[in-house]
Amino acid sequence: MPDFLVVNHSQRYVADAPRTSSTTKHPLRGRKVLFVDDDREMRTLFRRCLRYTGALIDLAQGAAEAIVKTENTDYCVIVTDWQMPDMNGIELVDRLWHEQLHTSFVLVTGATALDLPTTSPGARAISSVVHKPWRPEQIDSALVQAVELFDRRVREAKRRTQVIRILLVEDDHSEQKLSQDLLQGGNHIRFEWQRVSRLDLGMAAVGHDDYDIILSDLSLPDARGLDTVAGLRRSAPDLPIIMLSGSHDEDLAVQAVSAGAQDYLAKEEVTGKSLLRTIRNALQRKSSEDYLNYLSWHDQLTGLPNRQLFLRRAADMIAKARSRKSKPAIIVLDLDKFRTTNDLLGHSIGDTLLIHVAERLLKHLDNKDCLARLGGDEFAVLVDQEDGQDVSKIAQVLLTALNGEFHINGHSISTAGSAGISVFPDNGSDAEQLLANADAAMYRAKKAGRNCYQFYNKDMHRKAVEWMELERELKGALSRNEFELHYQPQVDCQTNEINCLEALLRWTHPRLGHVGPFRFIPVLESDGSINEVGAWVLREACQQLAKWRKLRPNLRIAVNVSAIQFEDDGLASIVTSALEDAGLPANALELEITEGLLMRDFDHTMSTLEKLSSAGVRIAIDDFGTGYSNLSYLARYPIDVLKIDKSITDMIGTHNGDSVNRAVVQLGKALGIEILAEGVETEKQLSFLRDCKVETYQGYYFAKPLKVDVCTDTLGCPSKDDRAIKDEPAT
Repeated sequence: MPDFLVVNHSQRYVADAPRTSSTTKHPLRGRKVLFVDDDREMRTLFRRCLRYTGALIDLAQGAAEAIVKTENTDYCVIVTDWQMPDMNGIELVDRLWHEQLHTSFVLVTGATALDLPTTSPGARAISSVVHKPWRPEQIDSALVQAVELFDRRVREAKRRTQVIRILLVEDDHSEQKLSQDLLQGGNHIRFEWQRVSRLDLGMAAVGHDDYDIILSDLSLPDARGLDTVAGLRRSAPDLPIIMLSGSHDEDLAVQAVSAGAQDYLAKEEVTGKSLLRTIRNALQRKSSEDYLNYLSWHDQLTGLPNRQLFLRRAADMIAKARSRKSKPAIIVLDLDKFRTTNDLLGHSIGDTLLIHVAERLLKHLDNKDCLARLGGDEFAVLVDQEDGQDVSKIAQVLLTALNGEFHINGHSISTAGSAGISVFPDNGSDAEQLLANADAAMYRAKKAGRNCYQFYNKDMHRKAVEWMELERELKGALSRNEFELHYQPQVDCQTNEINCLEALLRWTHPRLGHVGPFRFIPVLESDGSINEVGAWVLREACQQLAKWRKLRPNLRIAVNVSAIQFEDDGLASIVTSALEDAGLPANALELEITEGLLMRDFDHTMSTLEKLSSAGVRIAIDDFGTGYSNLSYLARYPIDVLKIDKSITDMIGTHNGDSVNRAVVQLGKALGIEILAEGVETEKQLSFLRDCKVETYQGYYFAKPLKVDVCTDTLGCPSKDDRAIKDEPAT
């Protein structure tokens, strides 16, 4: 709603009019003004105060009388009291504003403060609010502003004169002239007429030309009554229809509207104003229906087709492809790491990014290709693959377009995407199946390293079904106590003493049985539930360590932290709470992160690591040698431990393998970082590591991951090289 003038003074009523020059024409001269107030004294005072202006003043003692007066008169300004017995001022404005097309409204109130409802349809027509008690110059000022607003609306309306095309179905030629005469008189609307004399001609006309509305007599030479309505509605299901009848029959009017007419008018009661109002209301209702229909088929954020419209168009294309023997395809595109943008910059920036992404994708598609937003950061493209189109080339073009930067509100946002492709009929016989399979292929592209595309194959379907099953069963697994922690010892190479235990998450489902972490942890990460489960792992591991430190006071615990957890700004506080609740010092905890995580947002990663390290928490790089191995990052980040990956440890005993392992150990020594070798399974490997002065090892040679009770027994054994623990079943 535009700003409006608020006039508020505490002076008593003064009936004297402001003095003006006799040669000056007042802006209100000749203007029609309606004043609405149930107080007779206020009505008299209003007329007296404005008599010098030359305004044409009408008075109404309430809302009901005001409504009657406006049926036959267009006012420049309507001034209404806020509180009246039959209707308050804003309700009256809501009732009148769409009929009094350009009228300005002024509210008068005795309240000291007034908040206009922003959802009120007529609020935008209010030019000012005047508080009682008012003086003549205050009313004068408010009315002058209202007149200026009225004139501005009229000028704007003249610049955009509306053309309404009317099909008149009427066998009496004189009725057309009467209707045309009634609708003359401006209102910045120009009517274009086409008359036909029979229903069959009217039904044919709507098929050959475009009309905005139909006016039809109820009785025609070839149809009568509701048959006329039904015939027009069949031929023009989207056009508003107004029925005209020579008789006033309320029951027939109700039946006509039920049969599909927008309105029913008795000819003898029709005036130019009522006919115009009926036409305008019918077109407004049609416009509202069209907008609601648009919203049901389009994404409100980007304006692209939504999932429902995309599937409908895909089904149409598939139907044509069956006869043409063509092979249309669906591409599903998903932004990589969009959740991070939302979390760090807010949903407003995220929404703006999606709008820009949609615009960029559209620039790289043909008009015949259909781009849709399926939801969130997921888009889909329908490609007919005719005229030499190649869906793989289109997918690559779109990924290249996404692999760039967007500048939004001072932020430079880098984006990339992953895509999945399915082709009819090889990958599905209907639209739903093709879309689901393209979606499965997109997730395979994400697992393959992101920023690439994958074609669907049958193996993906099996994995997609399995993924959905795991996703379903994991919901509530934590509350059902289906998770447990196993612990694998980390052992001093020289003394064979257990100095740390790595906590490893295990899931046993009542029907699926033991589910490997490589299967269920990616599912937890994909929907974000890894944050909740990871926090539980931290708490549970710290509580268990507190018990074990009674046997081994210097024992530490190592806990894996996923990249999703690490992106959470609250990670440091979650770690601190877990340590405090267990009564542990910070250096009793070691957090294991992957090399890839170091390559993410440097500032965020450095800030989080410094918080944890400064508190005393140890940081370990897990699976070192399988990721980016960026030496500059290792030197800059506060790293305590490098864990050599099992794939490198397995190379011990070969010439190149020995050299690689020695190089990694020397690197760690040079940086002052402790070395731990993973996956140690033989005496030969351990002997080599001891010769290289590696501090710690971990692997099946000493122990597989152990259940809590077995681990407790092991920690309580006087001999630390207990061979029996190697027989614990692998988990």
